[in-house]
Amino acid sequence: MPMKRSATIAVLLLCSIGFFQAAPLPQQEECKEQLRTILQKMSGRDHPGTISFEYQVRSKSRQKGTPESVTRVKMRAGKDRTEIISSQMEFYQDKIHAFTVLPSRKIIYWGDSQLSAKDTSRANDLHELQRRVFTHSTLKSCTVIENNSHCDKQAVLIPDAELIKRFGFRDITYFINTKTGSLYKALINYAAGPLEFVEMTYLDISYQEHAVGSDPVQSKILTPQGKLQARYSGYELIDMRAKRNRQ
Repeated sequence: MPMKRSATIAVLLLCSIGFFQAAPLPQQEECKEQLRTILQKMSGRDHPGTISFEYQVRSKSRQKGTPESVTRVKMRAGKDRTEIISSQMEFYQDKIHAFTVLPSRKIIYWGDSQLSAKDTSRANDLHELQRRVFTHSTLKSCTVIENNSHCDKQAVLIPDAELIKRFGFRDITYFINTKTGSLYKALINYAAGPLEFVEMTYLDISYQEHAVGSDPVQSKILTPQGKLQARYSGYELIDMRAKRNRQ
């Protein structure tokens, strides 16, 4: 089950290219710093309000004859809360609880929040995972993209041995817009595992000063009596919290 959940979250981890011009080494360092700043901003951890994303995830299974999968995802992230909604999964997390809803299986996993954890892996947090990948990867190349309205640089990262072993990564390519300080697209290629690649294209990114919400995420799933809400009728609730945190 942990491996399958990791694969699902990884899928939820992620421009047409014109003429490329290789960047000198000093510019490659500048490119990596620009990417680091963008991923830091997109994580939402240092932003007092809310960052909202709408993006498209395109993935290809390694199994022959399997068509590509395309999913639209909406995400809202703040310092103390994260919400991710797609047709395949819902994920709600505040400082105490984390709920993962899988409609196709009619299962809800109830876990402990990782927002206060010191371990920055936080596999359920897409952008924290991206930051960790950035930290534990080597910049292979940085190229300038000309004549493209969406992005002007392409950075290719090679993850370290631990990430390759854990997720099966081969390389990760980021398409960035340095003029707007934003990420346009991320492409993850896999050397092993069930997927060949995952491509995530950002359709909309916005920043609001207000927080995501003040109600506990538990209220989105459970009634005040601790029962599943009506819209989750027929679902199985699996409690995966540490015993010390169960009430």
